[in-house]
Amino acid sequence: MVVSWAKVLDEHLSRGPLLAQRFFAEVAKVVSNPWEIATGEDLRFPQVEGAHPPGTALIHRYMVRAHRATQKDPVVLRRFFEVVNLLAPPTAMLAPGIVWRVLFGGFGAPQSTPALKEAGRPVAVEMG
Repeated sequence: MVVSWAKVLDEHLSRGPLLAQRFFAEVAKVVSNPWEIATGEDLRFPQVEGAHPPGTALIHRYMVRAHRATQKDPVVLRRFFEVVNLLAPPTAMLAPGIVWRVLFGGFGAPQSTPALKEAGRPVAVEMG
């Protein structure tokens, strides 16, 4: 279940003293996944300063493959959308069944949208 930071704040306001300590400890759990997604993407750019956690380059290469797999694999596409819409944690992209599909380029027919149809044929979009 996704909990908003506003809901956490509301709950803590009703509990009395030590609001700041309790609120920030609890809200850290709520905002950690969006923060990881945002900062992980920022680290793709060479002009971004700061430490790159171990494995950052590997994760970036994996996500390029994952983006490609979403073009033809509805299972990978669904999982990706769950992660970017904060319905699943970023680690959900590393579930064994998803990793298998990503490493083998996805399974299924190329995905397309009605706006990308040419002469009645689906057109795959190259990502990453």
